[in-house]
Amino acid sequence: MHIRASQADRVASCPGSIIHVTGEVLSSRDLGASHLGTAAHEALAAFVMGDTPNLDLDEIAERYDVDREELGQLYGTGTYAWNSQLEQEFTAPETEVALEAKVGSLRLTGHADVISVDGSYRWAIEVLDWESGRVRRGHRNQLRSYAYLALVRARKADQEPEKITVYTVWLRHREIDVSTYTPKQLDQWASDLADRVTSWNGVYTTGDHCAFCPKKTTCLAKLNEERALVQAFTGPEASGLSRLSPESVYDTYRRVKEIERAVKGALAQFKEHVESVGEVASGDRALVLAERGRTTIDARKAWPVLSEVLSQDELAEAVSISKTAITKAVRANAKGSKKAAVSDVLDQLEAAGAITKSSSQYLKDGKRGVKSE
Repeated sequence: MHIRASQADRVASCPGSIIHVTGEVLSSRDLGASHLGTAAHEALAAFVMGDTPNLDLDEIAERYDVDREELGQLYGTGTYAWNSQLEQEFTAPETEVALEAKVGSLRLTGHADVISVDGSYRWAIEVLDWESGRVRRGHRNQLRSYAYLALVRARKADQEPEKITVYTVWLRHREIDVSTYTPKQLDQWASDLADRVTSWNGVYTTGDHCAFCPKKTTCLAKLNEERALVQAFTGPEASGLSRLSPESVYDTYRRVKEIERAVKGALAQFKEHVESVGEVASGDRALVLAERGRTTIDARKAWPVLSEVLSQDELAEAVSISKTAITKAVRANAKGSKKAAVSDVLDQLEAAGAITKSSSQYLKDGKRGVKSE
């Protein structure tokens, strides 16, 4: 049975999530954020190994189809963390290291973003995990997976480290977490994880980990929990939020968001079904595919025509300018520092009164006590 390090927290919470039943339908979801994370990991790996002369963030952003500015922010946070604190800890860094270990009947695998073995005094191992997600999720078992995999790798080289330290860099939050383990602790953890899986009692455990489970669309435990939650808000005697404790309100919010994601996925399946079989009728009602037209005007081709019939002010009212497009164009034409060129243009636009900043309130699920920017 195969477990990836990124699955370790879900498996530790619900061993049944990794056990495949014959005929069971599994699902997965492509997350755009994962492409950004992959792009950031590639850029930071090149930086750590000193390959910056060949590093082109524009090319990486285009190849992964991610926002260049956002990639630059993640890269900037990572390089600052490395230069200011981490470089001195990783005396012999290796990047994107594939790791594998056997734990009983389980096969555990993972990729260490950066790993270093220090044998100058007593053997010690450092592992680095770049985290690019927007939400800080608990992932202690994932960290222990990396640490255990690094330990097994060292043992294959006849090294028995005194400690294994894992550094987690939260690129969006600009924070670093440090976790240190002994070989004895990791051996016990691996044994316990294997026991939980091999002795699974058939009970599925629900929680935040369900969001990443391939069984989430068919798991009866999850579906029954969602039904009960929906009924609490839509039934004949809906209780709403007023009777709940703050902790229950927060927990309910997280679960409702899960339902929202499930509903979006379900609606997409309805569309795919109608695309496949055609009209789906029920009495005098039917689900059909309808066309929604959209007209796009090419600004370059339209400008000579519109400038003849509209004044400059009227044209300005009809045209909007994308900050992202302007930034990309300025960066592409910059002679020197691309960052400085973009900053200079934006400063000039703001001085000319061309930039209007506004804000609005939104519901954010974040770490308590941290102010939103």
